[in-house]
Amino acid sequence: GCYLPLKLTSVVDKIQCLRSAIQAFIFHQTPYGRYVRADELTGDPQEDICTICHDPLSSPVRVRCGHIFCEECVHQWLQRERTCPLCRSIVRNARQRLRTDGSTSILPVIF
Repeated sequence: GCYLPLKLTSVVDKIQCLRSAIQAFIFHQTPYGRYVRADELTGDPQEDICTICHDPLSSPVRVRCGHIFCEECVHQWLQRERTCPLCRSIVRNARQRLRTDGSTSILPVIF
């Protein structure tokens, strides 16, 4: 009775995740924001600092609330938290998991 509807829901979730990943690749985005071009930064080394590591921005990413961080710094932060380190607005939803080991949850659905 319930197996097929639950599996279909899971497959739809996986398709939406794949669609998001493709869009992120095309539009130079990450799962939690978009990459910042050099011309979008102030150009002032005193201001273009990551507030997580306090170093100059490295691969800067603007998260959904508008704050900018180093990609690696914000990625590590969002592995533990769902919110922006500065304003605490939600950056990723509770169901979104950031996978760093190359694993995927789609294999059990296919096989």
